[in-house]
Amino acid sequence: MIAKNIMRELGDIVTCGEDETVYSALVKMNEQNIGSVVIMGQEMNAKGIVTAHNIYRVLVGRKSAAFHLHLGDIMSSDLITVNEDDTIANCKRVLIDHNIQHLLVQGTEESIIGMLSSMDIISYEVNQEIQGIRP
Repeated sequence: MIAKNIMRELGDIVTCGEDETVYSALVKMNEQNIGSVVIMGQEMNAKGIVTAHNIYRVLVGRKSAAFHLHLGDIMSSDLITVNEDDTIANCKRVLIDHNIQHLLVQGTEESIIGMLSSMDIISYEVNQEIQGIRP
């Protein structure tokens, strides 16, 4: 199995702009029951990612003032990506090596086409086991 077979496509990923606030991202994340939002630039390209972990860190340091920070100020801009044809085993290795929960998936033209989370991989593997198929 490869990344593009189980990833969430770009249109299904929750996104925010760099100028949106931490509070707005938290509202979206809570409504969608997700742990991250992709930060998009004006050209609709992925500029970064904000995860619940990013938000926890700024909340601890700045308390309620953190809600008004712009996402561009706290996002992780060093995007960790995999290619759409990478195996799930390779995706798991990248997640472990970088101690992260979310990977952006690049298409053949190196643009972001989707996202894959550790939970997506676990769900896929559990479903395979239930069906008696070895992942």
